[in-house]
Amino acid sequence: MKHIFIILTLALVLPVPAFAQGIIEFNVNFGSNPPPHTPGVPDSGARLTDDIFYAAIYLDGTPPSFGSILERLGDGSFATVFQFTNLVFAGYPPPATGAAYDYEGSWQLTNPQIQNLLAGLWYAEITYTDTAYRGQITPAPEPSTLTLLLGGLIVLGCLYRHIEPPNQSAPANRRGRSLFHRSGFATQTLRSTVAVPAVAELGR
Repeated sequence: MKHIFIILTLALVLPVPAFAQGIIEFNVNFGSNPPPHTPGVPDSGARLTDDIFYAAIYLDGTPPSFGSILERLGDGSFATVFQFTNLVFAGYPPPATGAAYDYEGSWQLTNPQIQNLLAGLWYAEITYTDTAYRGQITPAPEPSTLTLLLGGLIVLGCLYRHIEPPNQSAPANRRGRSLFHRSGFATQTLRSTVAVPAVAELGR
């Protein structure tokens, strides 16, 4: 009974939402007109950790011309906040069907920039010669409290089984788990990096 009480107590404490930990995940929604994307390569996304913003826009094997983070202004126009200066060409394990380029960037934000990002005013724009693709950067939905609680109970329930007396049946062998990308697999070592001329950051 004492063990059950401890498990229930920890289950209420452990599932802390990422937002409370200073980490917010973002989706990049290109709508019905996404940029070219190799099947099986991770989806584009972004993350805010305290005041550090990281974004990665995954594409296909065709090198883009330009990539940037934009902010939608009050009059509906867009202003450049940051330009991507790191264009990467990488290979990926199955189920990816080939190598792909991606833009990656990390920047330190001011408080007004964080508020505009959270308000959904930021966009990622990828340009190929004369064609541009623009996707809105929006916070990813947080798991519900009930989902987090159930997840905590399951994990702690498994831990509880391991403190049973040694005469219990031995658990089945399990493979070790590694850290995975949100798409479900780890990316391989980057094969090459294409330098892109840096420009001054705007909107600071």
